[in-house]
Amino acid sequence: MKPCGRCHDAAQKSAVPAALQKFDLDQVDWASALTESKLGFMRDRFADAKMTGSERQRVETYLKAEWARRAVLPPEVRNRERVP
Repeated sequence: MKPCGRCHDAAQKSAVPAALQKFDLDQVDWASALTESKLGFMRDRFADAKMTGSERQRVETYLKAEWARRAVLPPEVRNRERVP
């Protein structure tokens, strides 16, 4: 998630407070803060980012794995957003 790290990693000096409110890569469970639609938006954001083909593939692999992980969760857990 290197392209996100500039703004979404509290451990970096370049972190943006508004970006950290969305998700923080410094947290182990950072993806749990993202709704299904926000994960889709992440894919769209990366489409515009300057990334290599292998970086894009890594992001796509991650997103597919995260959607698959969520798909097997019980609905009452899957549809619950984490409270910041």
